Amino acid sequence: MPRFIVFSFLLIITGCGFNNNDSVNNLRHPPSMYAIIDKQKYSLETGSFSWEMKNGGTTKAIQTDAPSPNQIAKKLDPIKVEDNSDIEFTADYNPEIVVYLWDEEKRMEEIPLKNNQIQAPDKGKVIYEVIGEWPNGEAHYTFVVEVK
Repeated sequence: MPRFIVFSFLLIITGCGFNNNDSVNNLRHPPSMYAIIDKQKYSLETGSFSWEMKNGGTTKAIQTDAPSPNQIAKKLDPIKVEDNSDIEFTADYNPEIVVYLWDEEKRMEEIPLKNNQIQAPDKGKVIYEVIGEWPNGEAHYTFVVEVK
């Protein structure tokens, strides 16, 4: 009987610790964002973000700045895609996602999402900005596609 009590106590302590570590509130920065194209997963380049971390009764806020997506895109290798390929976005903790199309100078337009997916263009090289929003912050990501 004493072993059962000790085992139960350890199970409760470790179980509580794992639940807290799995919370988006315990992250020090936003999760990574990915694009899935033709069953292949690509990591998107993280740009600026704002994030709050809760620690007991206190909250720490982080605000970063980064170059604009068109500037970030200059150092990225484009992801080669077939025309009109589906591009799905995914990140931990199910953020709200918004996608924008960029040209060489500025943000052009919002790209409508359907089931966290967009379609690649039918030709050319395209810069995308993806914004993920979680309960404790948001982050901007950049990636470039080029139709084969």
